[in-house]
Amino acid sequence: MKIILLSDVRNKGKKGQVVDVPDGFANFLINKNQATLASDANMKKLKDEKKAKLEQEKIALEEAKELKLKVQDKQIVFKVKVGEDGRLFGSVSSKQIVQEFEKQFGIKLDKRKIVLEDSIKTLGYTKVGIQLHQEVEAEFQVLVTDK
Repeated sequence: MKIILLSDVRNKGKKGQVVDVPDGFANFLINKNQATLASDANMKKLKDEKKAKLEQEKIALEEAKELKLKVQDKQIVFKVKVGEDGRLFGSVSSKQIVQEFEKQFGIKLDKRKIVLEDSIKTLGYTKVGIQLHQEVEAEFQVLVTDK
């Protein structure tokens, strides 16, 4: 029996796939709301959903490319307290970077997308990456100076 999977099913397929399974297993999956019959109406609905999802991904990619143009090669300046030996009191975290970026440029970024291995703990320039989309990455600089 041909069915459309509504969720991932181990050893059978991923969500949205059309698979051929024995009648008993198909009934089991349909009763558990993990699948639906592969009728003409359901196939058309699946096709429309895939088309809409593809369109949304295309829009998200375009938005990420536009944001990259705004973010790329910008510079944020942090003025922090520094000890006698030139070490920072504390550090500059991704949360602080996002807040300062919004304050200086009016652009909201997601702190979870900031690519920073560890908080910035030294004076000077640091290149910071941001993963805007699976295919789009941007870089900007953070300058940490003494007050």
